[in-house]
Amino acid sequence: MNKFAIIVVICFAAVSRLSGQNSVPEFYSVKLMAGFDRVKAAIPELAARLGKSESPSLTSIYENDSSAAFEITERNTNNQLLVDNEKEYERLLSEAKTDPYKPSIYMLYEYELKDKTASVIPPKKPLFISAYGLVWTLTIKKIAEKETNILIRHKGQDKAFSEKIRRECESDKYYDIKIVKSAIDDVRMRNMIRDILLKELQVDQDNSTVLSLNN
Repeated sequence: MNKFAIIVVICFAAVSRLSGQNSVPEFYSVKLMAGFDRVKAAIPELAARLGKSESPSLTSIYENDSSAAFEITERNTNNQLLVDNEKEYERLLSEAKTDPYKPSIYMLYEYELKDKTASVIPPKKPLFISAYGLVWTLTIKKIAEKETNILIRHKGQDKAFSEKIRRECESDKYYDIKIVKSAIDDVRMRNMIRDILLKELQVDQDNSTVLSLNN
């Protein structure tokens, strides 16, 4: 591969993406032929574009001359975020695998009747939450003068999103509602971060780089 090429390496740790099981952290590495200082300086703008809100979307964990770590909150919408039908859930995951514009998260929930002696089964009230917030950890490391590595890990849901789901589940008078499965598309986030840094913020623009991707 051309030494000026961008090499994107995916490092799997645990389950594969959008597996349909409860998510555990996966690690994805994006290697950019761009200077460490340029990449680090672009992180606040990257966070603003992913955050899509006036609420804070960036937290610095640590910074030094050769490495830095940040937490970025991704905010977006998904009108099919929560479903109570497993076949529908699996269909959405299958479609998301082939569509890079699908949202980063899907969740399956189930009902359990509170009063199991009820003679009349009350109707089920669907959960509808379209806005979500996910927290991602980005660790940036200087490899060489014009080479920087970004390690991306899904940390979890942001507090406001988790609280909204909890309130919606607890507000049902007749049913206990529980999230039983969730799926996070780490690869989609890897691609979004790469594209924003390179195509929009052009952190590598001072390099005569031939772009090449290894997925």
